[in-house]
Amino acid sequence: MIHTLKTDKVMRRLLLAGLTVVLVAGCKNFLNVNQNPNESTNPSLSGLLSDAEYMTAQNSYDAAGVTTYYVQQLASPSGSSIDRQNVVYLDGTWSSLYSTMTDLKDLDTLAVQKGATEYAAISKILLAMNLGETTDLWGDIPYSKAFLGQADLTPAYDSQKDIYADIQKLLDDAISELKSGPSATATQPASDDYYYAGDTQKWLETAYALKARYLNHLSKKTSYDPQAVLRAVSNAYQSNADDAQLTYTSANRNPWATVVLNNTTGTLGGFISQYLIQAMADSAQLADSTAHSIYGVYDPRLSVITDTLAGGQYNGTVNGKGSPKSYNYITSDSWFAQDSSPIQLVTYSEIKFIEAEAAFRMGDKATAYQAYLDGIKANMDKLGIPSAEETAYLTNPKVAVGANNLTLELIFKEKLVALFLQPEAWTDARRFDYQYKDMTVPYMQYSALNGKFIRRILYPQSEQSRNAKNMPSVTLTTHMWWDQTGQ
Repeated sequence: MIHTLKTDKVMRRLLLAGLTVVLVAGCKNFLNVNQNPNESTNPSLSGLLSDAEYMTAQNSYDAAGVTTYYVQQLASPSGSSIDRQNVVYLDGTWSSLYSTMTDLKDLDTLAVQKGATEYAAISKILLAMNLGETTDLWGDIPYSKAFLGQADLTPAYDSQKDIYADIQKLLDDAISELKSGPSATATQPASDDYYYAGDTQKWLETAYALKARYLNHLSKKTSYDPQAVLRAVSNAYQSNADDAQLTYTSANRNPWATVVLNNTTGTLGGFISQYLIQAMADSAQLADSTAHSIYGVYDPRLSVITDTLAGGQYNGTVNGKGSPKSYNYITSDSWFAQDSSPIQLVTYSEIKFIEAEAAFRMGDKATAYQAYLDGIKANMDKLGIPSAEETAYLTNPKVAVGANNLTLELIFKEKLVALFLQPEAWTDARRFDYQYKDMTVPYMQYSALNGKFIRRILYPQSEQSRNAKNMPSVTLTTHMWWDQTGQ
């Protein structure tokens, strides 16, 4: 079970000084009665941007510390409550997301005041990203009244439908600002922009990438428009070099690298789910004689997720059951958990799978199939898979099925692998109703779920205690708005 305490986040933010010239905390006034005497009352554009980008990646990691279990990428070595889909509240993640969004609101306001169009546009894109993550975890959330500070300490909740409209408006406004040309101010994002070093073209592509993501989330709604998704895709990323991600340094270790380090001291985490092992290994590579290879083909990306056990085999941990005698976990050799590994937020491979799904749903199987193959290749290229192994996988008949034999299940399966350790994978799982081949609910699953897969996080205890009158009544199996068919 992976949790990051609020104090840990504060320490991480202080350590960020090694990456930036100045780090200035924004005005954290969301539901905060007290004034922090150590907080700056005159934040800079650079400080707000750097901190918000860092915390956006941290928020993604914190969410993935739960969602990776729900999509059976990781499993708990002890059969934890999270792994068994029991109740969790994630107060710290909720607080951090709203704190980050408050900073981004402040950044937008300050950028507009200074005529710094690029900062204003980036703030809106990052706000859309954090807002999307928040609503996809909890559903209806405070937004339109959430940033008034002491003027409204119990803000009303906005419907998820309205939140999704707000996300698109933020992105449209950012696109308009970026297309308006360079701002008159001499203040331009540069080294304070950890993702793109001030490259506004890449930010423009990120805005379109996020538009495609959130439009594609509506696949169950009657308003779903695959052509609109594809229009956004056409303006989004063109290669892996465009990916939105935070790359860490030796002074600020990737948080998954910290999980690996903690394993050496007995604080266990990062164990690979048996489901993922069975989906990516062939039969000869499975150490457990009772396990089966789901797809019957070896996916070489498994070798950059974890090391083989003795004999060159793999053995995962069954979700909810705990450790077998031998097991695989994320190691220091993993592409994802080295000190300087990136936290990926939006990627070119994700965009190709979005394209594949949207084209498939509108009946264009030729486009869908090419995008499906391109998504796999992009992910393998990024992970450094040797060309011979990449070609062997892409030409294997179980992967290279041909346009007429392509299925949504294959698209979603490959996207699940490509989105390893990214919370976006849980949104996919729910939209797809967890219909991954041979995926079942975890061992000793929380009985209140009655054998159904989990659909949401319950609202934080802090909201239950101070804003209960506005908080919707939901259960773990209450579907999100986008997870319901209809309008």
